[in-house]
Amino acid sequence: GTSPDSCVSLAGTSTADRLGCVDSDSDTWSNPDGLWGIANGADSCENEWGNSTLDRNGCLDNDGDAQSNLNDVLENDSTQWLDTDGDTFYDNANPATDWDDCPTIWGNSTFDLQGCVDSDGDGVSDLGDPWPNDPNRSIDTDGDGFADNEDDCPNFAGNSTWILQGCLDADGDGRTVEYDLFPADSTQWNDTDGDGFGDEPTGNFADDCVNTPGDSWQNGTLGCPDADNDGWADSEDSFTNDSSQWHDVDGDGYGDNSGGTSPDSCPTIAGNSTEGGVLGCLDSDGDGWADSIDDLPSEPTQHTDQDGDGYGDNSAGIDADDCVITFGNSTIDRFGCVDSDGDGYSDLNDDFPLDPTRHLDTDGDGYDDVEDDCFETAGTSTNGSLGCFDADQDTWADLNDSFPLDNTQWNDTDSDGYGDEITGWQPDSCPTVFGNSSEDLFGCLDSDGDMWSDSGDLFPTDGSEWADLDSDGFGDNGDNCPLIAGTSTNGSVGCLDDDGDSWANNYDFLPSDSTQWLDSDSDGYGDNPSGTNGDQCPAESGTSSIDLIGCPDNDQDGWSNSGDAFPEHKSQYIDTDGDTFGDNNSPGAELADHWPEDSTRNTAEVQLTCTPIEFEIDLALDSSIAFTCTVTNMIQNNLTVKVEWKSMNAIDAGLRAHILVIPGEGVQTVAFSGQLLEKGQINSVIEATEPGATSSMAFTSIEIDAINSNEGDSFDDILDQAKDVPHIQEIIAVSLAIILALFLAINSRKNSKRRKAERQQHINQRSARRFVMDENSPLERSPPRY
Repeated sequence: GTSPDSCVSLAGTSTADRLGCVDSDSDTWSNPDGLWGIANGADSCENEWGNSTLDRNGCLDNDGDAQSNLNDVLENDSTQWLDTDGDTFYDNANPATDWDDCPTIWGNSTFDLQGCVDSDGDGVSDLGDPWPNDPNRSIDTDGDGFADNEDDCPNFAGNSTWILQGCLDADGDGRTVEYDLFPADSTQWNDTDGDGFGDEPTGNFADDCVNTPGDSWQNGTLGCPDADNDGWADSEDSFTNDSSQWHDVDGDGYGDNSGGTSPDSCPTIAGNSTEGGVLGCLDSDGDGWADSIDDLPSEPTQHTDQDGDGYGDNSAGIDADDCVITFGNSTIDRFGCVDSDGDGYSDLNDDFPLDPTRHLDTDGDGYDDVEDDCFETAGTSTNGSLGCFDADQDTWADLNDSFPLDNTQWNDTDSDGYGDEITGWQPDSCPTVFGNSSEDLFGCLDSDGDMWSDSGDLFPTDGSEWADLDSDGFGDNGDNCPLIAGTSTNGSVGCLDDDGDSWANNYDFLPSDSTQWLDSDSDGYGDNPSGTNGDQCPAESGTSSIDLIGCPDNDQDGWSNSGDAFPEHKSQYIDTDGDTFGDNNSPGAELADHWPEDSTRNTAEVQLTCTPIEFEIDLALDSSIAFTCTVTNMIQNNLTVKVEWKSMNAIDAGLRAHILVIPGEGVQTVAFSGQLLEKGQINSVIEATEPGATSSMAFTSIEIDAINSNEGDSFDDILDQAKDVPHIQEIIAVSLAIILALFLAINSRKNSKRRKAERQQHINQRSARRFVMDENSPLERSPPRY
């Protein structure tokens, strides 16, 4: 369950490591026992209040750095607590107090680094001292590798070593060839550590660590030790054993390289966050969660607040939210739950959640104990006494009720035997005046003689009206809806008019809309043009809803006929460029315009090629035919293309058409096959169209010469028969060729020259062979049959 007690048989107040166990010093950490020791997280200082959590739990920590005073070298300084190497410089990095740049190595340097080894005691660390073992040498003013006190030219960089040290040498290398390890480089001559980098710091590829072999090359530091082989010298590498990290600008122990191991999420700001994948960022409360992702950055026991109400989701934390996913403001009985009336009590525990002045009802009768006259006995009375027993449930307490068993009466002022309550049994409607009315009321005057008392007669001077049961101001005799209060004056009188437009609901087209009441054309849109969804064609039934409301819409696309550029085509309604092709060019749309803002172009363009396109078939051997066709999308948009094999009278095909979706400027190939049923010279057409379009985008022909050698046929017979075709067929063939050439030229303007040449060659071949189109081709011509 929630917050289970870790020590069920012992009373305790601990909450940090265990819940409900003995905590002698009341610091939230439980005392150690036989089952739970210090190693498990128990209080290391059980008789002394403490707040340490780093080295041990529950011991005194003066400076609040989580390290106990017992193990804190600076118990009153929260920035430092350890001095691992014992050199009086402390482990935490700059800007912490007296930081140690070499925290694990005893050191005495103070000049360039603090707490690092300074072998010669000159104040400069060995890491920054070219002469770490020579207290007399540490400064090289001219940077030529010679200490000022031994440099014959201390203020002028030089490379001579033979006669004078550190002075210019006429040949530029300071040594003769026989003493030069780099005879071809006048800037180098010696390599003390043998690592391939010259000792002269001003020379080419100068070794920055002349006495120590190394292979560093990054940041201009050459030839120094590089333990992790990342190119960075160990002296400049904040992570000498990690090749993925080298810089730590903020000195928080997390590398600046975002692609490396444990990268610092805040590389320029020292931080201690470790949780949530955000490392090295500011964590004010020290709970491991960076302030940037910590909903409660100042409370170490909380870090998430799902509902954003200021109470943390951690049930074991301080001020834990009892309703973690619901924003709440309760503070007394529980934290963070809904408190509608703001009295501090959550609605879950508030008998009056909407009343900030009340919250307790002991007897549960709905009355606050302060106002309840019988607060320990549940009661319903509201008159005489509040919250007391009321046997007849007439709201009057029995001790104040003259008729305790009659819930319709409780008082009789004039002692006429009728209770004063006008709605009770035989009520005295005139409790202080004796009267003679008998229809509506007992014991009251009736001036107009209609047997209805003056006080009960809503029309006391009108003998034809006396009652208005629904109290709507219309007498029941003339009220069309006498039992239902209404305000209508049109259609029916005194009936419901929900929308207050004076029309009775039963006559009102839209009874819940005061702006509409009639729909003359019964199309579902009201006649009032200024009302809700006003019908802009009130005398003409219609379904349009986009440009006009309630007007005829033949193609049911939502656009009125008058506003629809294509009133008979459901897939089109706008023609931006006025070329009679619609802007909608989605697959299947009719009259699709693929250039909706260019009136000179509209239909899509494809290139269609098939192979092979000529066949010679002997039916006696094999009647099958198969070929492939390639379709190239010539536009940039995706295109749906139907590729169909036409002229099928002489051929039985398994599949006559393919539907392709081709990406912009893409290419797809389809295959066709079938069985030839007749012999002779046969031409069939392959046509590419866009679904919904009214014309083809491209087509080509497949020519077949078929014989049956079992019947004595030969392919020469085909040629002879072609010669016998009447002259009119030549004219048709030539005309057809011209039409084809013209169509293809218009449909493929981008490659017109090449494609015209190909088509002309095809025309010449077809004219020579004298054949015509099949009856199912686009030009509806019939070839000869053999």
